[in-house]
Amino acid sequence: MIDSKVCKGMNVSSSFFSDKKIHKYTRRAPDRATSNETDHFLINSRYGSSVMNVQNSRSADIDADHFLVMMKYRQCIVILKIIKNPKSQ
Repeated sequence: MIDSKVCKGMNVSSSFFSDKKIHKYTRRAPDRATSNETDHFLINSRYGSSVMNVQNSRSADIDADHFLVMMKYRQCIVILKIIKNPKSQ
């Protein structure tokens, strides 16, 4: 498992969203009958609520028994406008 010192303040994000079961499995055994969920994301707990969806991409050809796992998240960018005041005399 992951060392607790490394993942302090981190949350594990997996495919706990309401998707079809076929989108939740991230690994298929060589016998092609057994599938399970083994791949996860580590997210800073500050941004944990920004995760919108986690699912696999079975169509990606990566030549492995694991599927490519994708995460969709929302990112908020804050733009600060600096107003320069003229010098008052």
